[in-house]
Amino acid sequence: MQDWLFVVPLLPLTSAIILLLLAGRLSPIVVSMVGVGSMGLAALLTLFIGIEFFASDAVAYQQVLFNWLPIAGASLDAGLHLDQLSIVMMGVITGISFSNVNGPCWASTLLLCPGPTLSERRAFEKV
Repeated sequence: MQDWLFVVPLLPLTSAIILLLLAGRLSPIVVSMVGVGSMGLAALLTLFIGIEFFASDAVAYQQVLFNWLPIAGASLDAGLHLDQLSIVMMGVITGISFSNVNGPCWASTLLLCPGPTLSERRAFEKV
């Protein structure tokens, strides 16, 4: 599962690019499902990576993505580093992003939460 580490930042990035390129052509429900779904998948993947990481008793894990700058006799690689602190921070970032992505009622993307009432909209417009 740690080989999937690169997918965690790739999911929200891909979602943002898709939503940017298709701006105005998708319904609000599809936009919400793509945005919230990518963060939810990133949070879920972070959870699975964290469970596997802590179960393996590994100290650190490094994943080289590509050779960034080859120099004669040496090379600078671009990659990802995973340790106890970084997995906790990944969990905090993806978890909070997923839970707060649509305000206090993220389930509104599934049409389970009502939107603001007419009186709430008028009160907000007066401010």
